[in-house]
Order: sequence, then structure tokens, then C-alpha cells
Amino acid sequence: MGGLGVRWTLHGDGKTPAPGAVVRPDERLSWPRTFGLGAQHVVAMFGASFVAPVLMGLDPNLAIMMSGVATAIFLLATRGRVPSYLGCSLSFVGVAATIRAGGGDSAVVTGAVFVVGVALFLAGLAVQRFGARIIHAAMPPVVTGAVVMLIGFNLAPVTASTYWRNGMRRVSCARVRSSLTPTTVTPKLSTSTTATSTYVNSGTPAPSAVAK
Repeated sequence: MGGLGVRWTLHGDGKTPAPGAVVRPDERLSWPRTFGLGAQHVVAMFGASFVAPVLMGLDPNLAIMMSGVATAIFLLATRGRVPSYLGCSLSFVGVAATIRAGGGDSAVVTGAVFVVGVALFLAGLAVQRFGARIIHAAMPPVVTGAVVMLIGFNLAPVTASTYWRNGMRRVSCARVRSSLTPTTVTPKLSTSTTATSTYVNSGTPAPSAVAK
């Protein structure tokens, strides 16, 4: 990590941070805990990085590869001062669904994502030049909270159509299987029928026949 400008120092005893303490970017816990937390982060980020392109109809393999390339470039550009992983953003899913609903294909979706990337790059240059105050001025907490809420609302129909449909399909298949399971029905004969059958087998007329 020296080439990235980071020289990690051990935080406290390297085991458990003190109450209220924070492990800073230039600190680390013991190596087993560091690798464990890193593996947990990889597993947590891999799900979104794989599901997002699938929901948008793009190639997840390409998305994972470019995610790794972008993370490496980011760590080199920041010299490791901001340890972060650049994964796929689910905020594009609603836009991609709108584009495809309007007849757009994967090329249009990819072009839209590229345009957003250019806009984010220009925003990064502005923040580097004028500082983070322009972000706080343009997007106060009430704006960022509303944006996150809208992202959730946009993803709700996608989640419902993707997962609830499969769940209802499994429930329907289970019901069909249960309805097709053969059942044994034991016929029950009434007393009069049994008596008539007995007299018929013995050759003697049944009492009902004699009465008639």
C-alpha cells in the first residue's frame, strides 16, 4: 500500500475499537480482522454489482470487470486516501426501465449511462476546484434524502415484478402438484345396499323386493 500513499497503522490493540472510536482510512485492525471485513465487503457489494446490470438487461460480466478497473483507477487517483469500492449503482435501473419501455435497446441504455458518467466527472472537477460547499449548497440533506427515496420507489416495481412473480409461480406450481396427487377414496355402502347384495348373492329375494 506504500505505492498508493497509504501506510496503515494498527488501531488500538487491533482487536476491538473502543466505544465511540472510529477506524480511520489510514488505520487498520489485525490482519485476520482486516481480511474478514474485506471479504464481507466484497460479498455485500458483489450482489448489487451483479443484479443491477441484470435488471437493466446488460452484461453482468462486463459490469464486474469495469467495476474492478474503476476501483483500481480511483485508488490510484486518490493515492489510497479514500478506501472505497466503485460498484454498480441501482439508481440507473429506473432510467433503464424507462428507456426500454420507450423502445430503446442496450446501446441506448449504455449511451445514457456514459452521459451520466461524463456529468459526474465534470461535477468531480467542480468539487475539486471549488470544494464540497457547492455540493452542500446544491443538494442539501432534504434533497439527497428525497433522491434516495425516489430511487427506492423506482426500484419497488422492478423488485416486485422480478421476485414476486417467481415466488407466485412457485406457489402456483406447488398448488398444482398438490391437486394432482392421487388420493384413495374408500366407497361406503349403505345398509340397504349391503343387505340387497347379500340376498342377491344367496339367491333369495331381498325383503324390499318381496314387499313390492
